Amino acid sequence: MRSIIVTDPQELRERSEQWENVRRGSGGNVYNNVDLIRTWLETYHGSARSSVILIEEGEELVGVAPLVSSVHRTKGLPLRTLSLVGGVPHCMMLLTNSILLLPGRRDALEQMVEEIKRLRWSVLSTKFMADGNGAQQFIQMAHSTWHTVDEPSSTMINVPIRESGDITEGFDKHARRTIKRTLRLLEREGHRMEFRKVAPDDLDRAVEAYVEQHIGRWRSRGGSIFLDPTNSDFLKKALSIRYDGGGGFAYELLLDGEVAGQLFGFQDGDTAFGYRLGMNDSFSKFSPGWLVFYHGFLDLREQGVRWCAMGGGEERY
Repeated sequence: MRSIIVTDPQELRERSEQWENVRRGSGGNVYNNVDLIRTWLETYHGSARSSVILIEEGEELVGVAPLVSSVHRTKGLPLRTLSLVGGVPHCMMLLTNSILLLPGRRDALEQMVEEIKRLRWSVLSTKFMADGNGAQQFIQMAHSTWHTVDEPSSTMINVPIRESGDITEGFDKHARRTIKRTLRLLEREGHRMEFRKVAPDDLDRAVEAYVEQHIGRWRSRGGSIFLDPTNSDFLKKALSIRYDGGGGFAYELLLDGEVAGQLFGFQDGDTAFGYRLGMNDSFSKFSPGWLVFYHGFLDLREQGVRWCAMGGGEERY
């Protein structure tokens, strides 16, 4: 076996097929997708440096550690940090990005850990990895190799999408009640509601509308991450890449002709991954987030989606 440290994201283009074979073979999800990883590294090259580790045996790729190096200051002291791509503070996340390992290749993991030891870092952060064989083995080996601190686990919410019938039957009773009450309220007050898919050539406009609303909503809550334009650049690029490959979605809910709610995400097989949810605060009494989810799930069901991974949170409904 041999190890390769990829510092230039462009090199990943040559190994796209091999990478995706490892992703599928190890049960990785859409956030491990090589195009999303490469786009993240290219977009944030000013804040973080690629330290992706590839483990090859002959012509076959058998393991991937999608890592990135960055420097953070704690009480004025610089800390060199090694983290999963998408796990750098103030940058857009790739939630549940993980170590990828083909089944039965513990030897590749051992070599991967040896390569991590050789890299320059003070803190290694691998939070929010999706539960899987490679991730579990890596965590076990990390415990026996370094001094580790376990983060509290976060509940990952996966919403089932019924194949037929009332799609809200798979929701919590509070959610069903909210959606039905809101639909009645809109009808009673005579508002005009429109739901639409965002066309590929309209993605930039939709993201800019989302960013503007996010900045306004978070102005009094510590500020929006989209005050840094690099984050909106990444969102546009990531959605565009997945749209081109048929694995992205963007929906908008309009009330009286104005954007009230938006849902952006990625699709991988029969699972959709909700990435960003946008809401217009001026329509808050109509629960625009719930309405765009409701209509978005209906469309995703038509595309063969049976689960929607909503990320971390404690709200069951």
